[in-house]
Amino acid sequence: MEPSTSEFAVDYIGIISNENYSGLDDFGRTDFLRIYDKAKKSKTIKSVTNLDVNFRSFVLQVLHDKIVVVDRKSKTCAFEVSIPLIFSCGSLSEDGLVIFTFNIAPYQGNLNYRDLLVLALPDEKIAEKLSEELNSKFARFAEQQLQTASRQSKSLSSLEASSPLPNLDTPLTESSHQSSVVSKAINEVLSCLRPEEVPHFREIIKKYNSGEANVKIFAQKLVELLGPTRKKRLSYLKHVLRADDIRQFDAAIL
Repeated sequence: MEPSTSEFAVDYIGIISNENYSGLDDFGRTDFLRIYDKAKKSKTIKSVTNLDVNFRSFVLQVLHDKIVVVDRKSKTCAFEVSIPLIFSCGSLSEDGLVIFTFNIAPYQGNLNYRDLLVLALPDEKIAEKLSEELNSKFARFAEQQLQTASRQSKSLSSLEASSPLPNLDTPLTESSHQSSVVSKAINEVLSCLRPEEVPHFREIIKKYNSGEANVKIFAQKLVELLGPTRKKRLSYLKHVLRADDIRQFDAAIL
């Protein structure tokens, strides 16, 4: 049986290609709007003025493993991207538009450069619904990334599948069942996140795993994301940390 397809009426604003993200805040409104305005002035992307007409011009299809933008009139594909290549996504309101942007993963040749798929949605409710639709897909890939990163960590040895599952109140040891702990730990945090927060969480994790952010910044960003009422969930994440970082992380989230 073919997997179900979710569709959302959108206006396809365009693609901003090869944008340098060095030194920029991936989720910063000001940085994004500067990129967005520059692209509009250079006519890299179009300006949306007539919402009633434009919002019926394209449809965004969320498939099992990719996202496709289809021109309704010509039935042609305007753009498609594999879900694992979506670095992050999010929405904001500007000039009466609800802008939804997909940040496409960095180029292998230069990790500072990204592509942006820019869409406009009818309203905030549609943006929230789209975020919810993407949540489970992103969460699955986030978990896979964490498991891979943890297995590759130099501070941990390869572990036998038959090893016992440790209590989540203790850090990983060489006798721990690694993948099960990582899976449970990440799901404990994901279960308390709102759909729109999941891409932010994935970005924070990615920067720590790549070494771009140290454990202090990693903990700070997580505390900011979860806030005081959900902060206690962060204790689970010490099971995906490098061994040398656990003490600093525990101190930072108190």
